[in-house]
Amino acid sequence: MERNLAEHVNYLHPALPGATVTTGDDLLVADSGINDDTFNIVAAARFTPDTANARIAETVRALRRPAAVLLVGGARVDPAQPGCPAGRRRLPASEYETAMWAPLAAIPAAEPL
Repeated sequence: MERNLAEHVNYLHPALPGATVTTGDDLLVADSGINDDTFNIVAAARFTPDTANARIAETVRALRRPAAVLLVGGARVDPAQPGCPAGRRRLPASEYETAMWAPLAAIPAAEPL
C-alpha cells in the first residue's frame, strides 16, 4: 500500500514545470513547486533507528515548501510518543486517515461490462 501511495503522489510531478521528485533507498520527496502541502509529499520513509533522527533533520532542512509527510503502517504512529522520531523533531500529526487494503489474490476478478 505504501509503495502504491508513493507512486500515486508523484505521478504528475514530472510533467509540472519546476516540480521535482527525489527518491532514494529510504525516502521519496515530491515537490510540486506549489507552496501548498497538498501537492508536496514526503513518503516511503524507511529510516532505521540508527539513522532516523539524522534523516528526519536532513529532510526537514531540505524541504523548500510546506509538505505532507505520509506515514503508512499497520499501527497508528503517535508523534507524541517519546520513542517516535517525528515526535522528537516536533513534527506533530495534523490528521490520521484510515485506508483499506486487501491481498491481490483475495480480490475477486472484475466482471466484464
